[in-house]
Amino acid sequence: VNDGQIVMVKSTVPPGITRKMFNEFLKNKNIYLGFSPERLAEGNAIEELKKLPIVVGGINEKSTKKCSKFWKDSLGIDIIEVSSLEAAELVKLADNQWIDLNIALANELAILCDSLPYELDVMEIINGANSLKKGNHNVNILNQSIGVGGYCLTKDPWFLDSLAKKNKRTMLLPSSGRKINETMPKYVSNQIDKFLQNNSINKNKAKISILGYSFKSNSGDIRHTPVQSFIEEILNLDYKNIQIFDSLVQKEDISKKGFEVVNNWEEAVKNANCVVFGTSHDDIMKIPIKSLVNKMAPKGLIYDGRRYFSKKEIQEIKKMGINYKGVGRS
Repeated sequence: VNDGQIVMVKSTVPPGITRKMFNEFLKNKNIYLGFSPERLAEGNAIEELKKLPIVVGGINEKSTKKCSKFWKDSLGIDIIEVSSLEAAELVKLADNQWIDLNIALANELAILCDSLPYELDVMEIINGANSLKKGNHNVNILNQSIGVGGYCLTKDPWFLDSLAKKNKRTMLLPSSGRKINETMPKYVSNQIDKFLQNNSINKNKAKISILGYSFKSNSGDIRHTPVQSFIEEILNLDYKNIQIFDSLVQKEDISKKGFEVVNNWEEAVKNANCVVFGTSHDDIMKIPIKSLVNKMAPKGLIYDGRRYFSKKEIQEIKKMGINYKGVGRS
């Protein structure tokens, strides 16, 4: 590192890490040091790099201005300057804490809908709730799902939890959101088990097919995918015949203990007693309902973990003799 250089950290770290790096390695250098939280969404990184505002915090005001100018000159996008390295570091953790808690709220509403003695669709409730304007924005509850995965949302709330404890404070929300979202794979597996048992389908003979394995749509990333947790719960319930299809995941990247990976969705769903939508890749979203139903075992179950069928599509599925359940869509 030479005098006069810009050193920019663009990542996700707990507050204080960039300053610690400076004090341990760079404090004798005459440099401009800044931090920008990494906020690009996987699968849309290039597009978002061209338009998403970049947050910049420097170790001093000169560094903040120098780093801001770099981003402005390079990309020509909006820059949000904050007062310190630590403020910039905390921005990303606040973003991901909001996302994780928001999904946890949707999941708890969904579980409540399933438990009440009425016909309720949590997506209808969420859409209605999101029509309310508060301040400059509308309420924005995200969708419920089979679970939350990936490298960021599964760890960043724990950064906040740990940071608070180190500073003799207690944050209740990070751990609460994590615990709720981590229970979803087990909740879904129990819902499916209940259906199959109520319909006297033998565990040794039941075929469960899973469409989509990665943790997010249109990505082959399987880090901390909730689908793996769901599979482990199904295996713990003694189901033996499990098949998976995911066109974006390399076969060798999927642990094959206790289940089979197949090459196409038609093979996966053939004679299936239960088809689980684990991820909403474009090719999975485009599977025709009639073709899907015709390949399944009679009176089977479609469990909607992430495709989010419309009410019209759900009625179409039921008219063809297949049962439908989704998270909170009783």
